[in-house]
Amino acid sequence: MVALNFNTDPNNLGSSGTTNEPVAPGKYQAEILDATVMQSKANPANSYLSIEWKLIDSGRHVWDILNLWNSNPKAVEIAVEKMNRLGVALRMPKIGDTEDLLLKSAILDVGLQSKDQTRNEIYGYDQLANIPAAPTAPAPAPATVATPQPQTVPAPASATTPPWA
Repeated sequence: MVALNFNTDPNNLGSSGTTNEPVAPGKYQAEILDATVMQSKANPANSYLSIEWKLIDSGRHVWDILNLWNSNPKAVEIAVEKMNRLGVALRMPKIGDTEDLLLKSAILDVGLQSKDQTRNEIYGYDQLANIPAAPTAPAPAPATVATPQPQTVPAPASATTPPWA
């Protein structure tokens, strides 16, 4: 046992921005923080790939569950299709290990689960280059530099007048 000796202060709950509210549906640039094979709680014979994403703009996290090892063939079919779309979005023709996914980025199409509107679901992925670029200001015009022009020296007015006169 470890003594904590901590006094709780209800006036100091912080504002870390953490929330259990789902992320608003939309497209988000995100990075994979973790990819782990987990055993299903409902059926220990089934396993799934859990992918934790961090949304770049907000720092919020969303998870994707891919039932790649499941006794339900339809669940596996959906997971394989989703994994194929993920590989294309990440530009990875071969994904050898969960570590290969770490720190890779893509655009996520995030929505709400149909059965539980308090939870997010990742509907799809897109490559980073496929999002429209933010408008940029036009490039400034190059500075004009005067180029020296050859100067002509006028001929003397007459042969008898010296040039210094």
